[in-house]
Amino acid sequence: RRVHGDSHKVWYDSGSSVVSGVRLFSIAETRLIDICSQRMARGLPTAVLLCICFFATGYAQEEPDSVEDASDIVSVKNTCLSTNWLGIQSLELQLTCLGFGAYRNNTGHALGWREVASLDAEDFNCFIKKRKAYIAVHDEEKRCAIVFQGTRTPRDVVYDLNGYEQMADFFPGNDDPFTNPNGSDSSNTTSDEVPPGGVRYRVYPGFLKNLIAITRAQHWPLWLDLIRPARDNLPPEQNPCRGGVFIIGHSLGGAAASLHKLSHFGENSTAARVVVFGSPKPIRGGFHDCDGLRFYTTSVQDKRGDPVPSLVPGWLHGHTGINLHITEDSKDYRQIKLELQTKSCPQREEERDECPVYVSFNYRRHAMETYAYLVWRIQDQLSPPTTTPTPTPTHTPHTSLAITDTPSDKLFLQ
Repeated sequence: RRVHGDSHKVWYDSGSSVVSGVRLFSIAETRLIDICSQRMARGLPTAVLLCICFFATGYAQEEPDSVEDASDIVSVKNTCLSTNWLGIQSLELQLTCLGFGAYRNNTGHALGWREVASLDAEDFNCFIKKRKAYIAVHDEEKRCAIVFQGTRTPRDVVYDLNGYEQMADFFPGNDDPFTNPNGSDSSNTTSDEVPPGGVRYRVYPGFLKNLIAITRAQHWPLWLDLIRPARDNLPPEQNPCRGGVFIIGHSLGGAAASLHKLSHFGENSTAARVVVFGSPKPIRGGFHDCDGLRFYTTSVQDKRGDPVPSLVPGWLHGHTGINLHITEDSKDYRQIKLELQTKSCPQREEERDECPVYVSFNYRRHAMETYAYLVWRIQDQLSPPTTTPTPTPTHTPHTSLAITDTPSDKLFLQ
């Protein structure tokens, strides 16, 4: 398939398929002649080949290029690929596709994005390093993103099950926020007093250990070089990521994304935005980073939404919740009915369990490809999809969110 000019009309490029078919059936014809009589064998491949040419010609037609018509060809399995071909990915969908790419060793067909480095960490075999995160940039819009992968290896499972609570002091604004001023490790502290410049949290130890392991990756300094100008509020002309810094993660990776924001930027910093999907709660007492977005799914029909956001029970989230609420389910995702529900950013004194607790694990609700498809379905309510690049910001190093309490109102990443 090819995207043609500015009209974003898509064709099937069937020429190579026809050539391959000719070769295939030429070989098949030779084999059939050896087995059957010549009169029967010679007509069969010719007839089949004519059928292939007929159907190839029939499919070589323009695909719809509007959001409404595109719903006929976008499915839960090809959301990012199809919308990339059509050139109609909103910023939210681009960030979702980046999260999907963490499991595909690419950028997930996020429109305009390219990978610049992979962050590999050791698994149980110390001689084998596996991809745990990656760095991507959007050259045209001057945007930068780090994408954390969810649970995928045995080591990740250990992180998921590792402990319940520990005290950690973060020192935001430093390249190594897990070391206190006297040079000792502050990620698991027993001190009664918080050192100057530090912020204390009660964290889930496995989630923090996962993040620290990733910060020891070979290419982590490259990420620090990219985000340092935004973090230190340098002038836009000195900031390679002046279009926005995004910290993205799914599941275990979502917890890493939240902890990365808290530790390296600080809870109140607007220099970077967190966007997580199906993320568990990494901080016992919660935090207050309303600039971040937390997507999760619920379902009214079978009472089985994504169970991971309700973990750890009794703890708090800290980002603005975006509930992708399925009001009517179907085995064919194209037939489901979806409703966008927003929640205000949780305060520490609010009710502790804000997410429904689902006893049974529904992987279909938790899968990153599901989140990509659901965000596609409601992306017009988040920000209008566009086929033309938006102007590159020159006055601010971050993006801002305009959000209201009314579910019908639209959200905008500006």
